Amino acid sequence: RAAARDVCLWDQNACSSAQVLYVEGPERLTEFVSMLKVELAALANSLPMGTLGIQEKAEITKQRELAWIAVALGQAELHTSPGPEWTVIVEQDPSFKLSPLFRTVYVKAVADLREVATLLAPYRSYLQTIGLTGSEERLLELADTLGAGGALRVRPLGSMSDGHPGEPHDGVFALHELVKWISLEAPVLQQRFDPIDFLSKEAISELQWTKLQAAYRRVRRLSPFYARYLPDQDLQSLTDWNDLPILTKEIYRAEVPPNGQELLCDQRSDGLVLRTGGSSGNPQIALVSWADFLADMRAGARGFWAAGLRPGDTVANLFHAGNLYGSFLSTQRILEFIGCRSFPLTSHIPVADILEALRTFQIEVLIGLPSHLQLVFAAMRENPDHYRVRKVLYGGEHFYQREQRIIRETLGIEQIASIGYGTVDAGPIAYQCPANQGSLHHVLADHQYVEILDPELLQPVLPGAVGLIVVTNLHPRLMPLIRYRVGDLGKSVPGVCPCGRFAPLVELLGRADDVVVVGGYNLAYSEIQAVVERFAEFRSLPQLEVRRDEQLDHLLVKVELCDTRPDILAGEESAKRVEQLRRQLLDTLTDLRKSLNQGMLGSLEIDILPPGGLERLQRSGKIRHIIDRRQAGVPS
Repeated sequence: RAAARDVCLWDQNACSSAQVLYVEGPERLTEFVSMLKVELAALANSLPMGTLGIQEKAEITKQRELAWIAVALGQAELHTSPGPEWTVIVEQDPSFKLSPLFRTVYVKAVADLREVATLLAPYRSYLQTIGLTGSEERLLELADTLGAGGALRVRPLGSMSDGHPGEPHDGVFALHELVKWISLEAPVLQQRFDPIDFLSKEAISELQWTKLQAAYRRVRRLSPFYARYLPDQDLQSLTDWNDLPILTKEIYRAEVPPNGQELLCDQRSDGLVLRTGGSSGNPQIALVSWADFLADMRAGARGFWAAGLRPGDTVANLFHAGNLYGSFLSTQRILEFIGCRSFPLTSHIPVADILEALRTFQIEVLIGLPSHLQLVFAAMRENPDHYRVRKVLYGGEHFYQREQRIIRETLGIEQIASIGYGTVDAGPIAYQCPANQGSLHHVLADHQYVEILDPELLQPVLPGAVGLIVVTNLHPRLMPLIRYRVGDLGKSVPGVCPCGRFAPLVELLGRADDVVVVGGYNLAYSEIQAVVERFAEFRSLPQLEVRRDEQLDHLLVKVELCDTRPDILAGEESAKRVEQLRRQLLDTLTDLRKSLNQGMLGSLEIDILPPGGLERLQRSGKIRHIIDRRQAGVPS
């Protein structure tokens, strides 16, 4: 069936059409020809031949008559349709010969298909496409032999006239003739992973709009979900874009495995199955094809490069691994891209084992989650002279300035930088350059389109105004996201970055859902966090735990110490710190104080824990900001 397709498609008038079919093993020839005739006859009905002129008919007739002579001499077989629809000529002579086309094919047997390269040698200068079928081991061997013999394209039988945009034609990339390559050497372009971000703002905007239109057309064509979810129209301007619906996490979960398949643009089974960290809610699944993963990692590498990672750096990868968590895998691939020496330690091994590796191999760079890195730093401070760590790269959580200052001063760390901002479902979104401070990031402008929308109106806000971060994938994905609400707050920052990049700037402002209603009061996690940051001995990531008795809510604020301090963990000193933090919270958060005083909130308690004492998610190692034990299934 595959061979018949290659013969019939385009009536053999394509330069890639099959003209001669070689069968390995003369004993298999009769059976092959018998089946080939059936398939050619079927295609004569389902894919009928085009109209033939008098010259084409005459050429087919001539070849059939010559074949009858060979049959009479015992040198050939002839099999034909009643009309000119197809012709099969089986010859004993294995030499290659040109077909008169129009579904006229020669079939020949050889003892070993490797002989074909010698038979085709006289036509080396003209040879283009060869179709092969057989075992994988044989195909690889034969492809080498036939390629050395002059073949320019070796494809699976049945797809000789197929192809994909951008593949070589006749041994060259034809588009190269339309391109002038300009070599440019400049210091700024030594930032080798992000040259696109040094284009002008106008060029970046034009590139993004072109990619937005292409992404919209693609998902409307390939994804059943988007075909019904998005309007069937061409996008004329950003006004049209701003009217498109927002994709929420709830809608997303319903349309992707294991709940559904409709959002997918393909039914391919390759790639990775990943799950979000779940620090702000229920984890969700993302299917990432290997092509998606490669594109994401190349984009994500720009954050590592901008953060100061260079070829030859010795790096300890301390992210969590396993249980469908992606950060460790992503970091390993990016370290490979950049050319680092990686120590895949993970965060699962004891801190003592990590310190041993740092000391033994004199590792210079740590990469991981701030919550876990803090535990490593606390242990390193006992013998800081034993280590050569000079760079710290982090992701997944904020690394607050106070904690950064402490480890710089106590451990002599030269550089602390974010490797970027992204999500499992959307991929890498933004990264920090050396000029960015705090939570300011450059958008990966050719990889993602980022919008800041009003939480109520879901329309773009003015530059500098706080809103919901909404992202759109600008590159093809198995599970594409169009106007996806990632769950974070942010604001766009106008102006040009001192680093020289023109990629859009966005400041991250935390989770949009880090709010809990307790005692009738909408309590934002950031409000508690701002108070905790006033205490130098506490880390900047507290944990809020809410429970309820028969009548009232109760709030427990848990904090971790920066270092193991026995004097603070017990006795009068502990009680003193608890009272100081409690007083600061009630003095600062007036609504919380009113709720407590009016009897709407049952209690406000403080718990001081040693480093690592806060409950962390087993899969990602992240600290869950809010634990609501009033919810069904959560023990109080």
